[in-house]
Amino acid sequence: MTGEVILTEDLYAILPQSHPLAGEASIHLAELKDDTFVLFSNGYSLRPLVWDACRLAGFVPTIGFEGEETDTIRGLVAAGMGVSLLPEMALYQTGTMMPAVVKIREPRVTRTIGLIRRSGEKPQAVVKLFHAFLVDYFSDHYKPM
Repeated sequence: MTGEVILTEDLYAILPQSHPLAGEASIHLAELKDDTFVLFSNGYSLRPLVWDACRLAGFVPTIGFEGEETDTIRGLVAAGMGVSLLPEMALYQTGTMMPAVVKIREPRVTRTIGLIRRSGEKPQAVVKLFHAFLVDYFSDHYKPM
């Protein structure tokens, strides 16, 4: 197998607008240790990232709700049902039910998106086109917060 990194992005804390830390520019993740978390269900790649970050910050998150879509997580947090962490890419949408977004300064929590293919295999034209599209899209349209 061979691969390349397309993008590495930070995860941000999302909090109900009424949360005491909602107005902060940045927080330590440990400041959320007493909060209830809204996490992705088992099997989703973001769940272990959040879990591991919490453990690194010195606590095990208390899970109040689980969801299978970014919109669900965002909506539950905005409705005051808990806090969560989401990648930058999931925070560009706007709507009436939006949580507060706060940078996590410690520990730094990231996710990496990459492309993997079999070594030595000549990619088909459509694969080359898709690869070029992804690289161009993220380099031209994706600007970190």
